[in-house]
Amino acid sequence: MTSEESLIESYTLWKDEIDERLKTFENKSKEDVKLEMVFCLCTPQSKAVKCWNAVLELRETSRNIIIDAENVLKKNNVRFCRKKAEYIRKAINEFECFYMWLLAALINAETREDIIYVRNCIAKDIKGYGMKEASHFLRNIGYGDLAILDRHILNVMRELGIVVTGKYLEDERSLFEFSERVGIPMEYLDLVFWKLKTGYIFK
Repeated sequence: MTSEESLIESYTLWKDEIDERLKTFENKSKEDVKLEMVFCLCTPQSKAVKCWNAVLELRETSRNIIIDAENVLKKNNVRFCRKKAEYIRKAINEFECFYMWLLAALINAETREDIIYVRNCIAKDIKGYGMKEASHFLRNIGYGDLAILDRHILNVMRELGIVVTGKYLEDERSLFEFSERVGIPMEYLDLVFWKLKTGYIFK
């Protein structure tokens, strides 16, 4: 079981490592943003490392990501590969318009509330995304002040005595309050939780 004391100790111990990881999420190119968008379409109910391996394979070996997506996802044991390939095809076809909107939206985002608004729009407009995937996508392109409520994070929340309702916005608000109370910024808290449950820091 995770306690607040052990969580704070882990944060202190891993902060430098997390700092280095967070730097890799910053200053993404247009192509990087596209890859992160595809990655987060792959992650529901699938292992993140396998999903990223599939994305890298698509980038390196695929002549046409729209055509090859299903086979590559299946090869890398990404679950629901047919449905996710459909989502990828749609997202890639609409990427140019989405990217232009995203740049404008993020330029004008000055507060956490602004980022939450952008996240909510992405969750609504990208087929295959929910709140978790949209939050994950934004964190991976440098906007990490959100909650990525996957099963690892929810399990640690329960261990810490944070009430989990199953309603994303309520549980996110509870995690925001916890983050402020223990003095661990949200972008760090997610990765500390992740490492506690998996033993490593990924994305």
